[in-house]
Amino acid sequence: LTPGPWVAHVSGGPPLSALEPHERRFGLHPLVFSQVGVGTTLPRLQEFDDYIYLVWHFLGGISPAGELEPRPLYLVMGRDFLLTFHQGVLEELDLLQERLLAAPERFPHPAALLYQLLESAVDCFFFNDTATTESIDDYMDRLVSEGSGKAGRGSDGGKDGEDLSPILALKHRNMAFRRVLYAHRDMALKLSRREQELVPADWVVYMVEVYDRLARLAAEVEYNGEQIATALDIHLNAVSNRLNRTMKRLTAVATFFMPATFL
Repeated sequence: LTPGPWVAHVSGGPPLSALEPHERRFGLHPLVFSQVGVGTTLPRLQEFDDYIYLVWHFLGGISPAGELEPRPLYLVMGRDFLLTFHQGVLEELDLLQERLLAAPERFPHPAALLYQLLESAVDCFFFNDTATTESIDDYMDRLVSEGSGKAGRGSDGGKDGEDLSPILALKHRNMAFRRVLYAHRDMALKLSRREQELVPADWVVYMVEVYDRLARLAAEVEYNGEQIATALDIHLNAVSNRLNRTMKRLTAVATFFMPATFL
């Protein structure tokens, strides 16, 4: 695409040979394209003289195994161009492309489109955090309503109150999301620096907005971690209390039959 004075190249996972013309046209370092398609869960920001190379992630939801599914987006932004590369389908990118074609005047600089891409990715982060928060709330509601440590009750209705897999899965997912989130927050902080020459001064404030949203989300993730720890403590205490009641019953039965033993 060539809207206005800059170029945006959107690709669905092209081979490296298809990227060589862009490498020559924009004078890009070979290191940039050598990393396109390499799976990674961490962002990256590398500054060159006339452009910056950025790896950002969209979260595609949770896998059946409960793992995060980050989808990397590779970007190269210069003073008058923005290149984006990705594998598979990114619906957020397609929607943004439609907005770009409908109103190109809203994107006077490549930083404008970069901001919109980062905001769309941060929205995905919020969706993931909301899903985790709702799962924690549901777990704690069952824990409180059912009592006796039965929040881990299986789908077959069996008594597996000692099963910690649901809350431990939430803990693992929240920790994985925390690592991804904090790394992206640090990248956003670098983009919001005033000395970042490739981001115009009037667009730096938008990069600060991206950082602020990630910082607020980081606080939510920390809160979720505290909620998970609380739920785990309640679960273990409930299991311990049930075990104590069982031991009391066994002790009472043993005491009742003890005299007959001596006869």
